[in-house]
Amino acid sequence: MNTNAITMPQTKNLTPKQDKPLASTLLAQAAEILGWAENSDTSNLRAWLLDNPEKPLVCIGNGGKHTSYPAMLYEMNAGVAKSVTPLDFASMSPATIGNSKVLLLSSSGKNMDVGYAIKRATKFNPDNTAGFTFSDDPKKNKMIGALKPENIFCFKNPYKDGFISIRSKILTYALLYKAFSGCAKFADKLNLNPSYRYYINKTGELPELKDIKHFVLLYGSYGEPVAHDIESVMVEGGIASVQVCDYRNFCHGRFIFSGNHCKNRRVAETDTCAILLTTPREKQLAEQIRAKVLPANMPIVEISTELDSSLSTIQLLLDSLHFTFDVAENHHGINPNSPHNFSNIDKRVPINQVRFSSVIQQMGELTNI
Repeated sequence: MNTNAITMPQTKNLTPKQDKPLASTLLAQAAEILGWAENSDTSNLRAWLLDNPEKPLVCIGNGGKHTSYPAMLYEMNAGVAKSVTPLDFASMSPATIGNSKVLLLSSSGKNMDVGYAIKRATKFNPDNTAGFTFSDDPKKNKMIGALKPENIFCFKNPYKDGFISIRSKILTYALLYKAFSGCAKFADKLNLNPSYRYYINKTGELPELKDIKHFVLLYGSYGEPVAHDIESVMVEGGIASVQVCDYRNFCHGRFIFSGNHCKNRRVAETDTCAILLTTPREKQLAEQIRAKVLPANMPIVEISTELDSSLSTIQLLLDSLHFTFDVAENHHGINPNSPHNFSNIDKRVPINQVRFSSVIQQMGELTNI
C-alpha cells in the first residue's frame, strides 16, 4: 500500500455561490450540535421506539435520506425495520401499514412527500404512526393536527440548512442514537477533527480528486446509512456519480466497472475511485478486497473508525461529510449547501409540477393478481 496518503486538500479553487454559508462552515458546528442533542430529552421517543418490538418499523423520510439509521438501530434491538421513500410507502398494502409502526422523519413537516405519507399512515394506522420533527408550527407542519400529540416528537433547535441537510442531519443521527441507546453522554467518544485518507492502491500516479467522475462506495454493518448519505450529497451537489454496494455484493461482478475505469490499455485516464467505509468489523475484509480485487492503480479513499457500536455510524458520518465537502469546495469549486445548477432546471419545478400525490393515488397499491 502507498503510505504517502493525502489527508488534507492541496488545492484551493473555490468559487462558490454566495447566497448560502459554505457546507464546511456548518460542519464545523458539529461539537455544538452534539452537545445540544446530549442535553435533549429523548425519553418519550425512546419509549415509543422500544414499545411493541414485535411490530415491524417503517421509516419514511424525504427521499429516505435519514431513515436507514433508525431502521438499523431498530433491528439491533428486537424488531425488523425498513427504510422507505414516500413512493415506496405508496405501494405498501393497507394491511402492511396497519400491522406496523410508522415513523415519519421531516425537519419542517411541510414537504408534500411527507404530507402524502401522513395521510396514508393515519388512514390505515393512526395509533402507531409517529413523527420526528424540528418544527412545532401548526401552520406549516402537517404532522400537527394529523398525528396524535403524544406521538409527535419535536426537537426545536436553532440549526437550519440550505439546499442539503447538514446540521440537522448530524442532529438527527445524534438524537436517534441517544433515544435508542439511552446513553446521555457520547460526544466525548467521537473524534471531532474528521479526516480521511486518499492514496493509490499499489502502483501508479494518484489522480487529483477533481478528475474523479465516479466513486465506487463499499460499506458494511454500521456504514450503510453513511453510504447512502454520501451518494445523496455527491449526486445532489452535482459532484460525481456514486455506486453504493456492500463488500460482499461488490465481489459478485461489480468490480468489473472499477477495473474498466482505471487507466488500462483501453482507458487513457483513471476517472473512478473506491471509497472504503470501515469499522473494526470490516477492516480485514476491506483489506483483502483492496489487495486482491481492486486494481493496483486504483485510487482509494478510506474513511474508518475504531468504534465498534452504532456510535461508529455518527463518526463515519462526520468524516464522510468532511470528505464530500472537501472534494466539492476545494477541488470542484462547489458549495454543496448551494450547488451550481448549470442546466438551469428551476428547483421548484420538480416539487410543484410533478403531480406526485395525484398520480400515485391513481396507481394504487401493488397487486399480485
